[in-house]
Amino acid sequence: MAKRFVPTFNAATADSPAEILVHGPIGKSFWSEEGITGEEFTNELNKIPKGTKVTVGVNSQGGAVGEGLAIYNAIQRRSEDVTVRIDGYAVSIASVFPLGASKVVSPKSSIWMIHNAWGYSEGNAEDMRKYADTLETHDQTMRGIYAGRTGKSDKAVADAMAAETWFTGSEAVAWGLADEETDGAVALASIDMSALPAKSVGRHTEILNSLKPAVAPQGAVPTPNHQEQMHKQKIIALLKKHGIDASETETEEQLQAKLDKIPTATAPPIQPIPNPAISAEDSRIKKMEERWDRERATRISRDLDQLVLDGRISAAESKDWLPKCIAEAEDTPTENTILATLKKREPVLMGADPVRNIATASDMKTARDTIKSKKEGKERRDFIVANWESLKAAGVPLVPDNPIKAAMRGTPVAANTMDSTALTTDVLASSFITVLQNRLAPLSAFSTNFGTDRIKPLSEIQVPIVTTGGTAQTNATNFEDTTNFVGTVDNRPVQPARITSGAHLTAAELNQGFFMQQFAEIKAHELADAVQAAVNAILTQANFTSTVPDVSFGNFGHDELGALWEVIAKSGVKNVMLHQSYYRNFLPSNRFAWDTTTQPGWDGFFLNTYWTGAGTNVRGFACNPQAVAVGAGLPLASPNRGMLVSARTITLPEIGLSIEQQEWFATAGKVDWTNWEVMFGAALGDASAGVVQRIP
Repeated sequence: MAKRFVPTFNAATADSPAEILVHGPIGKSFWSEEGITGEEFTNELNKIPKGTKVTVGVNSQGGAVGEGLAIYNAIQRRSEDVTVRIDGYAVSIASVFPLGASKVVSPKSSIWMIHNAWGYSEGNAEDMRKYADTLETHDQTMRGIYAGRTGKSDKAVADAMAAETWFTGSEAVAWGLADEETDGAVALASIDMSALPAKSVGRHTEILNSLKPAVAPQGAVPTPNHQEQMHKQKIIALLKKHGIDASETETEEQLQAKLDKIPTATAPPIQPIPNPAISAEDSRIKKMEERWDRERATRISRDLDQLVLDGRISAAESKDWLPKCIAEAEDTPTENTILATLKKREPVLMGADPVRNIATASDMKTARDTIKSKKEGKERRDFIVANWESLKAAGVPLVPDNPIKAAMRGTPVAANTMDSTALTTDVLASSFITVLQNRLAPLSAFSTNFGTDRIKPLSEIQVPIVTTGGTAQTNATNFEDTTNFVGTVDNRPVQPARITSGAHLTAAELNQGFFMQQFAEIKAHELADAVQAAVNAILTQANFTSTVPDVSFGNFGHDELGALWEVIAKSGVKNVMLHQSYYRNFLPSNRFAWDTTTQPGWDGFFLNTYWTGAGTNVRGFACNPQAVAVGAGLPLASPNRGMLVSARTITLPEIGLSIEQQEWFATAGKVDWTNWEVMFGAALGDASAGVVQRIP
């Protein structure tokens, strides 16, 4: 199907120059792909030999700035040949490209409008900022064209554009946009203005209504313009089709009288002309409505899930309420919605109500699945603590149940419905990960052999250390040289110790989510101190003989950090671990300015707040990973524990160290116990690969 809008070329005659009509929107847009492009206009203009006069008739609501600028540049290249005549509207970008001509003619009844560029965009905040900058660049370009043509200041033009200024044809001449004013009639009603911004639609009405058709002097015969002539020819053709003679010399009243004679029964049915702008907008609105419906359903479902966790409705009720809430009229006052009514229900603990409020198996599964969906660590811990009471009301147990323990407490449990998810277990494990992930980060600076194998007491873990490398050869002849092409790898034996942190939990403590978080954090720090102490025992002046000057906390800066760097400069990997009073000297005033775990030149920049057991006054350590060997595994189960309820392996992300969390129930005192254990040890690796930093 042919495009609806194209530039129309009319060849020159003896009485008039060549003519190109630009009537319609400019370029492709969200609403339509039917607009006139810069390429189409340029092709029509190029049909006319240079030096030949040409008139460009403009009646356009504007459109794509890029296409409009292409038309402007095409006209400007032939400026001396081109006169632009405003046949109706010169709006938006259509008020820009006429200014490329040597002469612009503006009838009194034409309308102009200038404004800033506008458009639509989507994306994040940075995308929006970039789009705003792009719009401003377009504004600057148009502002320069307006100012160059009118002679007005940049500020005067900018103010007029920002205010979205409309002009009559006469005002456009006075403002400098056009050069000459005429009394010719124009076709203002033929342009669809719906694609303009909402604030513009209808704003031109005041100007439009104020325009009065020019009255010809008495006795004068009005001269029809080109557009009127074409209109009259179409009417005459229609009359002749129905067997009615007519000529171009007849007046409009005479032609109208003949049109009225056309029998209604034989008149062809008038088919509505499809408006691509409306069709595209309808499609866009439909897609937005569908997206809104999906988002609304998701939001309602999420709110109902929260009501389940709060104990205000059951999971089964949630499924019943969902379609009813979605079907509810969107203009229902918030306080009168179904959700608002459900939120007013009192939360009831499991078993308090024999009908609605009892926590069902589906409630418990929903709550447990929600817990599992949270990332283990801080995210899961914070979620459980914040929703502690709601999760209990949904039936999630405080500690993992098993048939024996449940029977002792008088609670029947089916063995095939067991789930290891429990509030206390998950809070303790996630709190440990949150604390140890930060506290034990310095372990990443060393050579490690971390596993989950069970290790017997007094056993050794072998940690490989590369002590010497080979020697590169020039013009080698032996490519299997076992002397020069093979380095020396030694295993450093590390004897791990069993490190345990734990305590018993009373019934009152088990029922307090926030207490469980604090309790776990304290125990995690206890374990971290013991692990770090095993490493600190290696960090002595006797083990690492390379020296740097002793430096007080307040005087330690980049120069002192550089001195440590120089000692291990040849190392491929360089890590440093500092006491908090050294470390704080490198913190930015804005803690969001950069990642405090990095420093230029260092692969690892770590904070260590526990130096007990290190050499005298040692408060910093720089090294290649070969300097210290650390090894870890899991302990053998203890035979003297009570009935083991849960054993979970906690592995610290990025570090790789695994710790076992064990929970059991002491039948004698009917008390719940929890331990965290790891088999951990450290040993000297390569003494030349590290240097300690001491305070005076």
